[in-house]
Amino acid sequence: MSHFSQFVVEHWELWLAFVIILGYLIVTELQDKMNGSKSVSAQELINLVSRQHGVVLDIRDQPSFQQGHILDALSYPASELKDKIDQLKKYKDKPVVVVCFKGQSAINITDELLKHGFSQAVCLKGGMAEWQAQGLPIHKE
Repeated sequence: MSHFSQFVVEHWELWLAFVIILGYLIVTELQDKMNGSKSVSAQELINLVSRQHGVVLDIRDQPSFQQGHILDALSYPASELKDKIDQLKKYKDKPVVVVCFKGQSAINITDELLKHGFSQAVCLKGGMAEWQAQGLPIHKE
């Protein structure tokens, strides 16, 4: 035990960095849980679409969508979605996976969909950045 305390004292900067990073991870996870929205991995998205006829809802702007998106994704930019949410009512009973660039904006939209009765709304963890980092296919228009 004395070696541990000696390490902490001699390398307090490393220990402080570790505590800060750990705290950030805990806070981020707690925020996700408290939001009520659930995020899914890329593999889970694939399963939702192929097995449960889920819908991918891409909320990025139109130029970003045209540069590359998940095959068969619907394009509803976040800035326009509140006005067009009635157009999505036909998907209320299906899994709806919300996709943005990094996964942060999708959380708010997912929460909004949940409030409107989309009980199976989830967001893609890491967004399109993670999808592309895994080398998964994108469709360009």
